[in-house]
Parts: sequence; C-alpha cells; structure tokens
Amino acid sequence: IIGSPNEFTGDLAESFRFTDGGKKLVVTLRRGLKFSNGDPLDANAVKFTYDRLFDQGATTAALTKMAKVMGKDSVRVVDDRTVEFAVADPNPLLLGNMSQYGHSILNPNVVRPHMTAADPSAHEWLKSNTKGTETGPYLLESWQPGVEFVFARNPNFWGRPPRISRVVLRIVPDPSTRLALLKSGDVDIARDLAPLDEVGLLKDQGVSVNRFPTRIVSFLGMNAKVPPFNNVKLRQAISYAAPYDTIVRSVMVGFARRLTSPVPSGMPTHTDEFFKYKTDPAKAKALLAEAGFPNGLSLTFTSRADLAESKGIAIWVKSALARAGINVTINEMQGAAFTAALQKHDLVFFHHPGWNSINNDPFYHVFWLLQSACCDYTNYSNPEIDDLIRRFTISTDLSARADASRRIQQIAVDEAAWVFLYQPDLVLATRKNIGGVVYYPADVRFRYYFMTKE
Repeated sequence: IIGSPNEFTGDLAESFRFTDGGKKLVVTLRRGLKFSNGDPLDANAVKFTYDRLFDQGATTAALTKMAKVMGKDSVRVVDDRTVEFAVADPNPLLLGNMSQYGHSILNPNVVRPHMTAADPSAHEWLKSNTKGTETGPYLLESWQPGVEFVFARNPNFWGRPPRISRVVLRIVPDPSTRLALLKSGDVDIARDLAPLDEVGLLKDQGVSVNRFPTRIVSFLGMNAKVPPFNNVKLRQAISYAAPYDTIVRSVMVGFARRLTSPVPSGMPTHTDEFFKYKTDPAKAKALLAEAGFPNGLSLTFTSRADLAESKGIAIWVKSALARAGINVTINEMQGAAFTAALQKHDLVFFHHPGWNSINNDPFYHVFWLLQSACCDYTNYSNPEIDDLIRRFTISTDLSARADASRRIQQIAVDEAAWVFLYQPDLVLATRKNIGGVVYYPADVRFRYYFMTKE
C-alpha cells in the first residue's frame, strides 16, 4: 500500500481546519490521549512542545517560521483539546512542514525537569532518553548505539495495537551481510541492499521484494563556484557526456527511473518538457570547445566508497567522459567523511546519492536545493530563480506558482545546475511470511505498525 504525500490526515489530531481566510489553523486533539507513561497528552503539552522548539531555534523552528507560524505567541491553547496556530500569511506549506519528525509532541512532565542552564531545551538529554515521551504505537524498550533498537507495544497508544508486539531493528552496516541474514531467515526484513542483489532475490522462493517509486533525486553535483564548473558550457558538456541509460540499466539494474528536472516526477508541477540531455560524446566535445577546452581536461570525481551504486556510477562516469575527452580520476570517500564534506560544500565534482523533500512541494524542494545556504550543495545560483523562489514560496496563487515552478525547471535544466541522473526505487525485501507492507512516500519510510508475521 502506498500513502499519498499530498493528503494530510490526523494522528493525535481528531480534526484540523483553517479559519479566518487561512490565517488560523485550529487543531482539535483526540479524546483521552496519553503519553507512553500514562500522563495525559493535551493542548498544554502541544503548547509546551512548540514553546521549546521556538526557544531552541533549530531546524524545526525554522521550518515552522518558513510556513509563517512565527513564534511562541503564534501558538495558543483554546481549551484542553484545542490549539490555535496564528499564520502570518496564508500559504500552502504549513501542513507539509508540520508533518515532520521534529513536531513530535513531548511530555512536559518528563522533559521539563531536564531543561537546565547547561541544556536549556533538554536537547542533549533527549538524544538518549525517550521513556514517557512516546505517543506512537511503539515505545523504545532498549537501545544499544550502533548495534540495535528494540521497540515494544505502547500500552497507552490511542489506536489499535500493532499486530507485531516487538520489533528488533539491528544495525548491519554491510549490505552483503544483510542479504545473507535475510536469505537464511535470521532476519525478517532487509533494506538498502545492493541493486544486483535485489534482482537476485526476485528468484528466491522464500523472499518477497517490495518495490516502490520515490521522489528522491540523485545527481552529479558540480560546484558552480569552483572553476571550471562556474562555466555553463562546461556543465552542459558533462551533461551530454553522462551515461544516463547505462547507469539506470547497469548500476541500478532497472530499480530507478530517469530524473529529468530538479523537481522530481511525483511532485506537483514536475515537467520533463525542458529536458534535452542524452549521451552524445560529439555534442559534449563541441561544448567543451566552446567552454575553452578544445583539447579536453582532467577532473577529479568523488564518490561514496560505502555505497555500491555510487562506486558503480563513478566507474561508468569515468568511462563515458573519457569518450568526450575528459580524463576523470576517481576519489572515494567513506560515508561520514563524504557527508561532512558535502555539508561544508567542499565537494567539487561528485555523486549525490539522493535527496528527498518530506514536504512534497516544489518551492519547498527548490528552496533547499537551489538556494539555501545549507543544502545547495553545488553552490548553484541564478538571480531569476532566486527571485521566483522569494516571490512564490508562500504564494496562494496556485496558477502563477505553477508557472513559476516551470520557469525554474527550465532555467536549471538549461544551465545544467546538476547532471540529472535518476530517481531510485525504494526496495524492501522481506521473508514471505511478512505482510502489511505500507510505504509512506512523503518521508520514504515503512511503518511496522501495519506489518504482520505469520
């Protein structure tokens, strides 16, 4: 079963509605809600949670402000079951921005005693303590960092108890080991296997392979602030040299589809009408000459050493670009080092394995990847795109917003902001006796709550 990333339903909320022309969001909680320790979960707990978020001033507060709920004074307790959010400007982002992990409601009776001068938001304490704060179908029974998480049924969950009473989530870094454990029946579920192994499992009578499309974007990044990638012609040349179909066919073994825009397929306003790139070494050579490199050039390409697909992509990129006169040296980095360099914008020419925007909104998406200081990892910038993002991110003129999104896609494709590679499928391999696989495309997660084991 696949959920919808564009429809919102209540969990702790019995209902929610916009009033006053979209300037207020009124949320009514379910009756009798409790935290996992039995404490009541009421409107005061919601208010406490948002006060803490705004005091902390971290990412969740920024996302809430992005959707124009501007601070603690914008959150008001109406009665024990009702909370009102004041929205400075009506906008289409709020529900999507609120449907993210950081908005989990916390138990003030548990958290407040740990809000100290040294840890005013109890952030450090919460990194390793959850008891009494859980609200979902499971609670965290035990946790060994780097080894396993053990989840047990939450006796105070408001809904139907989960069918599986206990879930052990083991951390197994090596995909080949995960594969062996699944095939032997030592584990029931495995994910993030190598694509070739996933294909092999299709023939295994004891295993089911569940395959779902995603909105994850995977691309080759080119740091537009670092020569020669500040040259549009050079970026276009690489875009014509890239081995798109080979990567989808040979590296992803068909468990992916072509990415044809910065706004992925499955996201509102996506269009592939502007995409023009295909593997064409002659075209790439001509553009290299226009870029000032008639005799080719040498580049270093960085890939993830711990990801089979990233390693494979590096090999095919090196081979394909050589046919266009570009000599590529491969630099492999382990995951932690790669991520640290990515976040510092230190990578120059690299494979980005994937970004998923939890809010399935094109302007939320392009804001982070084409403009924000944190996540525009390629340092790409275009003044018209910047202006369109500024003007339309919170606009309620949906027609004009769609036109602006199409224009952003046109510019980013034309200027080769990235080398647009693919949208990977999400694959979950399970033993045949596991049922109830439900996939949420918004956060690219599965829910143990619905699963069954015969």
